[in-house]
Amino acid sequence: MSFVQRSWRRLRGLPAAAESGEDDDSAADQRPTRVVAANQAALNAGFPDNRIVNSKYTLFTFIPFNLYEQFSRFMNRYFLLIAILQLFPTLTPVNPLTTWVPLIFIVAISAAKEAVDDRLRHIADARANSRPVTVARLEGGVEGAPRVWQTIKASDIHVGDIIYLENENELPCDAVVLKTSAEGAEGLCYIQTANLDGETDLKTRLSLKDTHAMSEEALLAFTGVVECAAPNPEVYRFDSRLFTDIRHLNAYRSSPHSVPAPASLSSAQLLLQGTHLRNTAWAIALAVYTGNETKLGMNKTAPPIKWTKLDQSVNAVSAFVFCLQLLLSFSFGFGGDVVDEQESHEAWYLLVPAVRDWYDWFVIPLRMLLLLSLMIPISLKVTMDICKYSYAVFIDWDLALWDDRQNIGAHATSTAISEDLGQIEYIFTDKTGTLTENVMEFKFCTIHGSTYGSLSMPSTEHANVPQHSTWSDGELSALDDERLKAMVAEAASASLSPRGSMSASADAFAALSFFRVLAVCHTVVPATSMQAHQHARSHGAAFEHHVSAPGQDESELVYQASSPDEEALVKAAAKMRIKLLRREGSIVTISVCGSVEKYEILAVLEFSSDRKRMSVVVRGVEGPLTQKLFLFTKGADDTVLPRCLGTDSAAVGLNLEPSISADSGEAAASTAFDPSAVLGAARVINATRPQLETYAQLGLRTLCIAQRPVSEAEFAEWQKQLLAAKSAMQDRDRQLAACYAQIEQGLALLGASAIEDKLQDQVPQTISMLRQAGIRFWMLTGDKYATAVQIATSCNLMTPAPHGELLPVRGTTAEQVRASVQEHLLHVQRMLSPENRHSAALYANSEEETHRRSASDAGRESHSRSQPLPIQFSVIIEGSTLRVALEALPELFLQLSLQAHTVICCRVTPQQKAQVVALVKYDGFVPASPGDTPPPLSWSERISEGISEGWQTLRSCCSSTGASDTPFGAGSGFSRLREEESDSSDLDARFANHQRAVSRGTRRTTRVTLAIGDGGNDVSMIQEAHIGIGINGKEGLQAARAADYSVPFFKALRRLVLIHGRYSYNRTSFVALYSFHKSIYIALIQLMFAFLSGFSGASFFNSISLTFYNILFTGIPVIFYIFDRDVEEESVMTFPELYLWSQGGHAFHVRIFMRWMVRALYQAAVTLFFTLGIYNAQFALHDGTLLDQETISLVAYTAAIFVQIGNVALETHTFTWLNHLAIWGQLAAVFVLFALASLVPTLSMYSLMFKLFSDPVYWLTVLLITVACLFPLVIFRAYALGFNPNPVEMVQLMQRSNSGRLDAHRVLEPFAARGPTGSVYSATSRVYTTYAATQMTRESIGHRPASPSTPLLA
Repeated sequence: MSFVQRSWRRLRGLPAAAESGEDDDSAADQRPTRVVAANQAALNAGFPDNRIVNSKYTLFTFIPFNLYEQFSRFMNRYFLLIAILQLFPTLTPVNPLTTWVPLIFIVAISAAKEAVDDRLRHIADARANSRPVTVARLEGGVEGAPRVWQTIKASDIHVGDIIYLENENELPCDAVVLKTSAEGAEGLCYIQTANLDGETDLKTRLSLKDTHAMSEEALLAFTGVVECAAPNPEVYRFDSRLFTDIRHLNAYRSSPHSVPAPASLSSAQLLLQGTHLRNTAWAIALAVYTGNETKLGMNKTAPPIKWTKLDQSVNAVSAFVFCLQLLLSFSFGFGGDVVDEQESHEAWYLLVPAVRDWYDWFVIPLRMLLLLSLMIPISLKVTMDICKYSYAVFIDWDLALWDDRQNIGAHATSTAISEDLGQIEYIFTDKTGTLTENVMEFKFCTIHGSTYGSLSMPSTEHANVPQHSTWSDGELSALDDERLKAMVAEAASASLSPRGSMSASADAFAALSFFRVLAVCHTVVPATSMQAHQHARSHGAAFEHHVSAPGQDESELVYQASSPDEEALVKAAAKMRIKLLRREGSIVTISVCGSVEKYEILAVLEFSSDRKRMSVVVRGVEGPLTQKLFLFTKGADDTVLPRCLGTDSAAVGLNLEPSISADSGEAAASTAFDPSAVLGAARVINATRPQLETYAQLGLRTLCIAQRPVSEAEFAEWQKQLLAAKSAMQDRDRQLAACYAQIEQGLALLGASAIEDKLQDQVPQTISMLRQAGIRFWMLTGDKYATAVQIATSCNLMTPAPHGELLPVRGTTAEQVRASVQEHLLHVQRMLSPENRHSAALYANSEEETHRRSASDAGRESHSRSQPLPIQFSVIIEGSTLRVALEALPELFLQLSLQAHTVICCRVTPQQKAQVVALVKYDGFVPASPGDTPPPLSWSERISEGISEGWQTLRSCCSSTGASDTPFGAGSGFSRLREEESDSSDLDARFANHQRAVSRGTRRTTRVTLAIGDGGNDVSMIQEAHIGIGINGKEGLQAARAADYSVPFFKALRRLVLIHGRYSYNRTSFVALYSFHKSIYIALIQLMFAFLSGFSGASFFNSISLTFYNILFTGIPVIFYIFDRDVEEESVMTFPELYLWSQGGHAFHVRIFMRWMVRALYQAAVTLFFTLGIYNAQFALHDGTLLDQETISLVAYTAAIFVQIGNVALETHTFTWLNHLAIWGQLAAVFVLFALASLVPTLSMYSLMFKLFSDPVYWLTVLLITVACLFPLVIFRAYALGFNPNPVEMVQLMQRSNSGRLDAHRVLEPFAARGPTGSVYSATSRVYTTYAATQMTRESIGHRPASPSTPLLA
């Protein structure tokens, strides 16, 4: 090994022989950074090539790896064990094929699906790896030869290669841009990141001045060094530095001042893999991360495995059935051993050995275990997977979720969690782009203390209209205010006029400076309309707004912005004749009332969610501010105002009215400190604050605009600190933030802007309907307090007085926050006491008495007024207070929040959004970092909780008034309302118990949460929730790609949850219950036959029948239950309270499962004993064929198939032609297969079925058993519908009515009257009847959202 190579390895932190194999004991690479040497392959030998591998298997590893993965599941292991035991003839009572065939079939289906998916991944990998790429290589591959451009495959790229890119090329790896085709000191290029975040707008990247100045020949021979971070998934961070000479790196580390300082690299110089080069002829870049070590590759993680609440219930039932199976197997097995021991002498023909080995005692128990192995349905997982995939397809195909404007619909990324959509209890929503359209329109502004544009406070009648609007008919936008236009023109003319010939007021110069900051301080990229439309045609983007430059047509200039706010601000400045024309490298060109001004961007102080502001340091290149340095700032008021003059911050004076230079004739802002400037700045701030509050009350988004001059000396000193911070390889973000804060002081406040972001279509109606469905909302937004309150009120998140009350949580310390929360808890306790609740209800109802009488008759009025209307509490908390609450007292804050109908968190960060979701999801646990989960329960705690839950379940099953008896069980809907209306005097005791439970670590995921957002700042919240939904918005597709479901608009949530979620839950619940039922049913027949066979463990059915029972004969009809609808979609939308049934888990719980168990027991007994009873008196069929077990079992088996198909038919609410084909066609298929089996001489069924077909007793027996098994179900169903209907059945009755209209009061009232005294269903009926009558009254006075135009009962 050469000296250079040894030095290089030491530089990279490796032992000298680590990569050559000389040191076998070398530790794994723990380097925090990597060093990349350009054009030096030997020094980069330790890095991987650019081969992309996303596939899971190879041709040789597929079978072993896939089998290992499949048999990692408990169910598959269980059936494999059963199949292996059946290979021993002494143990198995049936042919081993009864288990091996279904097991192999199911494993093969899963393996085939995996093979197809992985094949597609292989094809995608091959396509990406074979793309041609131009790189610098030694000519002819000869060492010492000059480097030339050569075309190679993308997979052959190595770290350190120099890559040549052309326009429209896709980046094959992560690379640092060195030079571009752009002219100027800094090489500018444009990239499109649609493959990463879905944003189609162009983003700029800059090459370094040193490398951009090099010629192409110099770059071919470039041997610089890049020191960067080790591969990591942080897409927007690249803390690195570049040394133009490799020798400088060692010298810089030992003595930083002995060599030239390295050039700082950041994400502004990094071209990411998967992005496309746009509007740039060519670019030259240095590869730094390749293959799966790129930023994109590091972000490719396996999606988290999500278990639905129903899946957990199914797993619990499977465990119960397994325990029951073991109990029965060994009980009956050892019973058989006792019988054998007692009868071994009398029943000599059984050949029981006189002396038995110890293991003989386990033979019969194991035979019983194999005999009862059917109790756990082997086809359950495959059946449920098919159903879940179908639900996802239904969502993708739903035209009601299609958006014609975007030409996009809903899409289910996850195909396994649709049932959770039917059990949502809490929805966490972003505001901007989620509840609002994210289409920004500049409305008003305040400049130098004066307001421009006419204001109109929202009225009550406007606040709740379906299409939200806060503006009056006489509204005047600030951009149409002639006063403002005149002042801007006046200041622009004065700044260009000779000394003394023209002057302007301070307000005019402030207005000009205000819009100049908007036109310069941003990241917007202007493009010609031709470029924009070519970009739109090739990538599906739509550019609707055009702004012209002087002398250009109106459609010649298009602004492309990554943020709708920036686009709106730049367009607002353009409308005031201060237009952004070009961005060429660091030079920004604007037009001010026809006069061209140019500014050099010296530094960009980037926006972040923590800073909440953006600044730029500029130097005037052309125009009245030539050679003057200014700091332009825009941001949130809580971060900008504290840094302005007139506050406690250190001041640097600024006189807004420029003095006129006699020598140059150009305006120049004075930088002399003027004490009066502080007083004037304080006046501006005091005048601006109330305007900001007014804008917030209107629901507008506000930004403060400020500036200050910067001296050359100050900037030079600050720039040194900036370069040092940018060159730091450790803790760069903190150092940059401190450096930014140092210069962002003493700002002169110019004013504030107010931008309107209207609510999306039908947002208030959607939220209102979901709240009626028992779902509670939390709004998590970065907006200020007043804006959040206004939007929450407008979209029906908050209930106005007298029915609602807002509870603000305030404080900066843990003690203050605790006192605030405890005060609100005591207030809630008092207000929910019976006497206070009744008084509030009387007051609220009396207020609406006049309206009710005018819209309803006396009967309906009495129903409507008799129901108490409890106050709905809303909690609001700001980000700084929320941080204290989450860190110091999360359980106490959660206790208050769970009492509220709505919680609003404003001024929150993305991490806080995820923490709030986890707080509710994990019942008080707040993760310190993304991905953290609560500590697992110990075995003793699990056993304790299991016993407690079992006792509660037993009580609910035995009690006639238990929560499980009601259609709306504990924790959902009406029962939750009843809990809130009950006496809450034990609030402190319940909270103490909750705290003790949390301190013991007994946190459980009990509340099903849904998070919906549209931007990258919502990704952490979306991924934390049980269900994540992303909106295809204007902030890109980051949220949509990270979510389980993507939708085009917020109102899709209504259909996604109430229709798809509810149907999915109900359907899967039935599929799971029926799968257990049919398996337990056939196993119980076997078990009962064991009584008659002396506990021998003999099988009643033959092996062929058992082989095809679970999958072929009974598995196919239930799959088509995916088309079932218990009630019509219109009925669900009319009565959203029906969602409470699925939300409370009432389609799959202990009581329902036990009913199915009893049904299986009854039907098994009828099937076996009716068959044996009828054929017991016969010795032969009518043709003389002697009866044997094979013949009798076929009779029972045929009846069992009829019974199971009848069960499916009885439980099906909606019959499509596919259901008919699956159900009735299955009967025909059974007989055809029986006939074919009877034609095979080697089978035990040979010729038997033909003899049975001709025997009338056979048909009468099958018919009698089917009727006897199903008739009681029909009777019970009729009784329930007539006397104890639940709300779902009530709506079904309304749908079947011939009245022609949906008269809920007339249809439901008789059922409440006829219900037996004390019946829980009767009480529920009365509640539901009252609700229905109330809703009809509300509908008649126009308070209820419009029902579908087509009557349900047409």
